[in-house]
Amino acid sequence: MQKQEPYQKKIRTGDLFRLQYPRNRFLFGLVARVLPVEKSKMYVVTIFRDESSSAAVIPKLSRNRLLIGPRIINRLGFSRGYMTVVDNIPLAAKIAFSDYVIRRSPDIWKLERGVVQEGENLVVFDFSGNYRSLDRDISEALGIDYAPEEI
Repeated sequence: MQKQEPYQKKIRTGDLFRLQYPRNRFLFGLVARVLPVEKSKMYVVTIFRDESSSAAVIPKLSRNRLLIGPRIINRLGFSRGYMTVVDNIPLAAKIAFSDYVIRRSPDIWKLERGVVQEGENLVVFDFSGNYRSLDRDISEALGIDYAPEEI
């Protein structure tokens, strides 16, 4: 993941953000939800599979073509310039992730798909961390080398 411009504004549900990778590979993600956590906030984000070779061109994005499913991350990727907000489409976030339920146990936020039925196995996404853990998952999904810790 390559550094772009730091984003210091308030992050909102529906914010569409851009990630840059080597060789002019641009991926896009969506802030599906903002979670209040004591003095800060956490963000439910997802990364779309479709890429662009230009920072200015956003490909058609579909909830059916996710590279990385919903993750709960902190603000660091935005404030350090690795996740640059380029647009806001709040209705898209609401529609795209209306089938996910967020629950909080004493120590962890969990994002669960669907309605809980007794004995049902759920797809659960635990707290993922920050832009570094997201970058690791994206790099693995794309089959590219993971960036060194210094980024």
